[in-house]
Amino acid sequence: QVLANGTYPLVIGKQGQQGNEFGGVIDEVRIWDNTRSQAQIQGSMGGISDPANQGSLKAYYRFEGAGQNVTDSSSSGMHGFLGVTGPSGGLLDLPGTYTLEAWVRPDALGTYQTILARGSGNGNPADYLFTVWTDGRISLKHGNLGGLHSASSIAAGEWNHVAVVKTLGWYTFYLNGVVDGTSGS
Repeated sequence: QVLANGTYPLVIGKQGQQGNEFGGVIDEVRIWDNTRSQAQIQGSMGGISDPANQGSLKAYYRFEGAGQNVTDSSSSGMHGFLGVTGPSGGLLDLPGTYTLEAWVRPDALGTYQTILARGSGNGNPADYLFTVWTDGRISLKHGNLGGLHSASSIAAGEWNHVAVVKTLGWYTFYLNGVVDGTSGS
């Protein structure tokens, strides 16, 4: 699902032209332009009741309803359509601190599966890849930064809330609201 056009489109469930499609279900995708605490992540795992009044919420895709429209429930208005390009702009550039979140249920493991991608994840500072690695660990690539991973793996066929928080050169992974590894850049 391509949700923003321009040089670096935002794609959910696929890594641009490279493929690496997510085999399973993705829901409740959120992009924040700040760091979220463990308590904040845990408190919003069930959803956000008033997303339009969350100033640091850059994009929120709940995938509710039928049809091809994908509504951004944040105040950013980054709506899109399944399988085609949507609005453009730099709203989805990640700042120095950010949080990426999603609910995922992979059908199987063993392949590299993209949750959320912008660009290739390699080289350009605006590129990022949020993925499920072949062994079920959650992974992030951002700009020139190589793949960072959670410590534990998620299981196939089960719903998991996954998040990564970037602050001051550190990346903290969360699985189901619990810290699951920290890496420095």
